[in-house]
Amino acid sequence: MAVIGLRLSRRALLCSAAASAGQLLWRGAARADDLPSTRAASSTRLSTARLIPRHVLFGGADRSIVRLSPDGRRIAFLAPIGGVLNLWVADVRHPTKARSLTRVTDRDLGPWIVWLPNNRHVVFFRDQGGDENWQAHRVDLDTGEILALSPAPGVKAYVQQTSHRFPDELLIAHNQRDPRYSDIFRVNVVTGQATLLETNDHFVSMFTDPQFRVRYGIRQ
Repeated sequence: MAVIGLRLSRRALLCSAAASAGQLLWRGAARADDLPSTRAASSTRLSTARLIPRHVLFGGADRSIVRLSPDGRRIAFLAPIGGVLNLWVADVRHPTKARSLTRVTDRDLGPWIVWLPNNRHVVFFRDQGGDENWQAHRVDLDTGEILALSPAPGVKAYVQQTSHRFPDELLIAHNQRDPRYSDIFRVNVVTGQATLLETNDHFVSMFTDPQFRVRYGIRQ
């Protein structure tokens, strides 16, 4: 018992010494901070520090939604023209030499960009008056031609699937028939021709595979 008591006493002494040393260090630091020269130096550092401009923190990005083409040679992205986000494309070796593919002036394009596996067509989305009923369009990078791929107005569309098996086609889902559910269409982006693939009367979302087959759906 005496040995245990001695060990406890030593521990108590060590803890007490550490606490005293900490108090001395804290008091010393506090006194140093209270010195006029220290306060002046701190104030000088704060006043001369460069603040991050607000537009860097809260402004829009110079380029957004950057997407690499399937062959890795080009990038597509959104960037403003006259304050309105438009679609641009550039060679990956010369990203500063981009060219605009659209010139919309009323509202920003939607925040989605989809490359077709043929590396020639890019899909983008527009709504009307901010109604968020996004209509799919494609642009031909070789000719600049723009073609609507889904109905409008009042119809919400999205890209369901692309596949390297079908480089000139994609699956688009939209709710023209029934606003509650989206049917799936197989669309040729060269011609714009759409063929109904699956009528949907039950599912909030459906899942497809690279062979453009509907595999399963989710019901609420």
